[in-house]
Order: sequence, then structure tokens, then C-alpha cells
Amino acid sequence: MIVSPSIQTMIPRRKSRYSRSFTGRKTASIRLPGGKMLWYGVAKASLVAVLFLSVASIWSTHSSKRMNVQLGQAEALQNELINTNIILRAQKAQLFSPQTVERLAGQQLALQLPGSGQYRKF
Repeated sequence: MIVSPSIQTMIPRRKSRYSRSFTGRKTASIRLPGGKMLWYGVAKASLVAVLFLSVASIWSTHSSKRMNVQLGQAEALQNELINTNIILRAQKAQLFSPQTVERLAGQQLALQLPGSGQYRKF
């Protein structure tokens, strides 16, 4: 309120939304439900939760990358074993063919099929 010294009356001051910027007065603080201590606790708990979730996120990202690398290595090993199995099956089929068995028996064991002029005795 403004007091006019000449008239000795009080003139009410009009409230303006810009008045605080000109007068420099501090406005009243906002009251939070539950008080400051509750909100300090909530802020601390939120900070701990955010830190925990960020660490968990980083850990899970690292774990998923490591698992992808291990899966890639396992798939490469499986493909290599499949190729080796194919090659070994082809060699087995070749070694057990009748022509190869006769040739190897003649070379290593000196076994030959009897000719037309030879007789077998049992």
C-alpha cells in the first residue's frame, strides 16, 4: 500500500504480475506435500535407482555383445565340423568300396583273388 503524506489516506496498490521483477522481492516458495525430508528421500532413492539401472543397462549390453561373439564362434566351429564330417564320410565311402579294399589288401597284406588257373581248397 501506498500512503499519501498530503492526504493522510491509504491507497491500495494494484497487484501486478510484473511487480516482483521491479521490486526485487522474493516470492514465497512452493510447498510440496509431505515436506522437504520426504522429497529429499525420494530424490535420493530416484538417484540410486537411475544409477543402478544405468549400470544394469551397461552390463546387459556388454553381456549381449559377449554372447553374440561366443555364438559366432560356436557357429563357425559347427560349420567346420559339418564340413569335416562331409569329407570324412566321402573318404569312408571311398575306402570301403570293393575296388579300394582289393587294392589295399593286395598291397598291404599280399592277398590276391585267385586267378582262373588256381583252385581253392577248403
